[in-house]
Amino acid sequence: MEEGSLTVGKDADWYKPAETILLTGAGFTKNFRGYLASEMWAAILSQPEINRDFDLRKEMLNELDYEEIYDRIMKPDGYRDDQKSSFRTALSNAYQQMHEAICTEDVDPGHLNSAAAACRHLIRRFAGSKDKRTRGFFFTLNQDLFVERFYLNTDPTESIDIAGLPRSSPRWFNGSLGVQLESDDWVMLPDHDWVQKYKAGCWSKGSYCPLAYIKLHGSYGWQFHDGTPGVVIGHAKTDLLKREPLLNWYQLLFEQVLCAGDRRLVVIGYGFNDEHINAVIARAINHHRLKLYPIYPYSPKDFQQELGVNIVSGFANPKPHCKEIWNGLAGYFPIKVTELYDQQSSSRLPARGKQLLRAVGLI
Repeated sequence: MEEGSLTVGKDADWYKPAETILLTGAGFTKNFRGYLASEMWAAILSQPEINRDFDLRKEMLNELDYEEIYDRIMKPDGYRDDQKSSFRTALSNAYQQMHEAICTEDVDPGHLNSAAAACRHLIRRFAGSKDKRTRGFFFTLNQDLFVERFYLNTDPTESIDIAGLPRSSPRWFNGSLGVQLESDDWVMLPDHDWVQKYKAGCWSKGSYCPLAYIKLHGSYGWQFHDGTPGVVIGHAKTDLLKREPLLNWYQLLFEQVLCAGDRRLVVIGYGFNDEHINAVIARAINHHRLKLYPIYPYSPKDFQQELGVNIVSGFANPKPHCKEIWNGLAGYFPIKVTELYDQQSSSRLPARGKQLLRAVGLI
């Protein structure tokens, strides 16, 4: 692939990725009641399917990493089929509980306004420009429906869609997604032929959408063709992603966009625990001049420790590719996401919001 181009389709060079790209993890929607890994573990443990099964409950109590637990239970020579089904049900119920927490007003009257403002006054700024022939990219490792619930497609110059899905819920991106999912809120992931057809035209002149939302690890509300939930968890993600056509393409697209040359990646709430994600970021830093701008509500020293970096002793017990990631930093913003935007106005930015957007070329 020639640097700076995405060789897909007959009009492959008509659109190019916007220069500033967004990547989010669980720490992003934690600001809006999303679950971190420890909270997801607790939600799974609390499900009746776990408490009715001695072995599943014991597995949960012996391991706090729910993705490690998932790997053990789902391996071919692991648990019985009924136990695997019980764990999938418990996991799905935990996702539903998180969805309810994100979408419910209850004791905090400002919660829904803040969530909507994050989409309206922050995320929308990553949209591309048709005049400049750029498409914005918002990659996420999250599997919640926060964006589908709160991002409103009221302005065609800033509209968002999920790339590659044959159909979407009629309640996505219009504020009407409910606390309980309805039957037509669930979508089936496309087969190989559909994905190949979509890929062939995704950069063509007539295919424009300002902001492509790419859910790298699937989503709650998605289904694989075998009827199982369309979320990818566990520590053997790479093999699982390769087997699902849409998610396999998403991994390639992530690399293509980050390696397009001289891009800026804003990272919010990703803990750098996935080796396949870190490898792409490191490759783009080393060979394609990617610049990294993490946003975390703790100090640079704490961020170093999160990566496994120590200034004095070097890179002892590091996370995968942490040296390249640390050396790729072009900025660091030790603040909460909610400090980056004004809930009432996109033009009245807080000082820290202005600093970030100027640093990454969005104002």
